[in-house]
Amino acid sequence: IFGDHGEVTHYLAVKEDVTERLRADKLLRESEEAFRRLFEDAKDPLLLLKDGSIVDCNKAALELLGYVAKTDLLGHDPAAISPPYQPDGQSSREKGAAMIAAAHRFGYHRFEWTHQRTDGSTVPVEVTLTPITLRGEVILHTLCRDVSERRVTETRLRLLAAVFEHSAEGIMVSDRQNRILEVNDAFCRLTGYSADEVRGRDPRLLSSGRTSVEEYRAMWQAINSMGHWQGEIWDRRKDGSGYPKWLSISTIRGSSGNIEYYIGSFVDISERKAAEERISHLAHFDTLTDLPNRSNLQ
Repeated sequence: IFGDHGEVTHYLAVKEDVTERLRADKLLRESEEAFRRLFEDAKDPLLLLKDGSIVDCNKAALELLGYVAKTDLLGHDPAAISPPYQPDGQSSREKGAAMIAAAHRFGYHRFEWTHQRTDGSTVPVEVTLTPITLRGEVILHTLCRDVSERRVTETRLRLLAAVFEHSAEGIMVSDRQNRILEVNDAFCRLTGYSADEVRGRDPRLLSSGRTSVEEYRAMWQAINSMGHWQGEIWDRRKDGSGYPKWLSISTIRGSSGNIEYYIGSFVDISERKAAEERISHLAHFDTLTDLPNRSNLQ
C-alpha cells in the first residue's frame, strides 16, 4: 500500500483456502483420464463430434473405416466418410445434419447409417449420438456398431420366414412336449384348421385312426433315436374326411443336446394314391371287360 508520496507503507496479503478447488481439479483430471482410457480401449468404434466435425476417435473407429492414423480422420464431418447418399435415398450431408440436430434436441438419438471405408467398400452401422460436456464444451459422443452380420441374419430370417409361409408343403412346428407352436398357410389349407385353432394342441387331433399304434411307436422311436423320420400315414381334416399324406418329421436340439422342437412337413398324396390304384387296376384287369387278366391270375 502506497502512501501520499508514493512510498510503500504497508503490505496486504489475501489468502484463500484452495484445498477444495485442488481436490476438484484432481477429480476432474482423474475423471478425464478414466474417460480417455475407456474411450481408447473400447471395442466399439467411438467418435467425438464438435460443431459437426470429428475431433477425436478411438482405435476401433480407425479399424472400422480403414484409416491408419487419427490425423487422417480428424476434421472431417460424417458425410465425408460416407457415400453421397444413404440407403433410404437421403443425402448423407443433409441426413447427418438432421441426426445431429435431433441428438442435441432430445439428448439422445439412435439411427442406422452407412459409412464408406478407405477402400471404397461400405459398412452399415447403428449410430448412437449422446451430447456430453467435456472440458466445459458440449460435444457428441458417437457410438458406432457394425451391423453387417445382423443385416445378414435378418435377411436370412426373412428368407426362411418367406419359405415357411409360401411353401406348398404343410409345415408344423411343435415344442418338446409336442404342442403345436406354429403352422403355415399350406397346413391350414390342407387340414382345414386355422392357426389359432391348433396352437397349443397335440398333433394327434389330426389322427384319422387308420394308423396303428405300432406304426406310431416305430415312427417316434426313429425320430428320437435318429432325429428324423418320413413315411406315409393317414390323417383327418377338420371336416372329418380322411386323406393319405407323406410326412417328414425332424428334430431340433439345443446346445445341451436335448430335443427343443419338432418340425413336420407333409403333402397330400390323395391324387398320387388314386393314380397308383388306377395303374394297379389297369395292370391286373382287362380294360374292356374289367375282368381279372392273366397277370392278376399269376
